Amino acid sequence: MGTWAQLKKDGASGAIVAVDPAALTNYYTFQRYEHLGTYDPFITYAHELFHAIPQETWKKTTYGNTERDERLDDSTARRTRMLLQQQLTLAISDPPNREAHIKDALATYKAYQKNDQKDYQATLLSDRLEGTAYYYELKASLYAGYPDTIKTDDDVYRALSVILKDDNPAYRDSGATIEGYAIGGYSAILLDLLAKEQNQYPNSWKKTIEENGETTPLTLLEQEFENTPLPEAKVVPSERKYKEWLKQTDNINPKGNGPENIFNLAYGILY
Repeated sequence: MGTWAQLKKDGASGAIVAVDPAALTNYYTFQRYEHLGTYDPFITYAHELFHAIPQETWKKTTYGNTERDERLDDSTARRTRMLLQQQLTLAISDPPNREAHIKDALATYKAYQKNDQKDYQATLLSDRLEGTAYYYELKASLYAGYPDTIKTDDDVYRALSVILKDDNPAYRDSGATIEGYAIGGYSAILLDLLAKEQNQYPNSWKKTIEENGETTPLTLLEQEFENTPLPEAKVVPSERKYKEWLKQTDNINPKGNGPENIFNLAYGILY
């Protein structure tokens, strides 16, 4: 894509990004963003400016891992966080069973906190900062990418429900920091949906994130269910089982590619 940089000079502020034409014509690059089916420069502006402008006014956090260590040697944690992404995705894409999927995700998260405290502490910063920026990116890019179709937040949620039906975390990068984009972003979408279902003010959780540096969208989602019994955590597959599953699903034309997602998005919204 190129190098992004903040711009502030002579009373003007914004961002510049150097776009690599080769990246914009690379088929595999086009698969990166399932919510647009393409690598759109706008996404970089939306995401990075959210870091540079709103987050600069947020309460500072004490969360660690500022060096963005991906902790790739902790394969159990990586598989656990992949399961967590799948469960959060299901909570968005399967509305009739949303509460059950959220409870599954929270049970996974609770077990993860207990069994791998070090990795848990290393993921909070990304879940908070990258997750909320990804949340804004998801919503902003859908509004910008489909202006004739996406006109309200309800349209956004319906679109994400369609798009995420075929989402496969196995095709995402793995790591303590990189996982925070989807985990934090999807948790934030679910906070919106819960507020809507409960007739609550939809921006309350956003105010909390701004004012309390020791929160993430997922920890706020936990609070929503703190007095609710959770199921037993799903068993995280062994590394051997994970590799077998990955081999079965790994092909050059995975279900849920960019063009198919765009078709499904349009079909799901219109019909």
